[in-house]
Amino acid sequence: MYKALWHVYTMNLSVHRDKKYCLAITSLLKQFPNQVEIVQLDNSNGKIRSDPNLSFEHPYLPTKTIFIADKKCTKPDLLITSSDFLRVWRIFDDCV
Repeated sequence: MYKALWHVYTMNLSVHRDKKYCLAITSLLKQFPNQVEIVQLDNSNGKIRSDPNLSFEHPYLPTKTIFIADKKCTKPDLLITSSDFLRVWRIFDDCV
């Protein structure tokens, strides 16, 4: 079980076959900025954990969150969010 530090507004699961469970969640905060956090399953203990290196601020409330659909694992890991406009984030640290 994982408990976010804020109310969760959107979430999306990565579909990369070569990566473990990797879930992006976004905050529902009244003040700016909001937050995006990527959480992962730690197979060694079966717990869901957050990596501070994969968390970042989002200028406005993200209304949609989606990972790029790439089942063949040939494209970089991209996360797309929308709010005031569409934003594309490249995840450089593998979800491991």
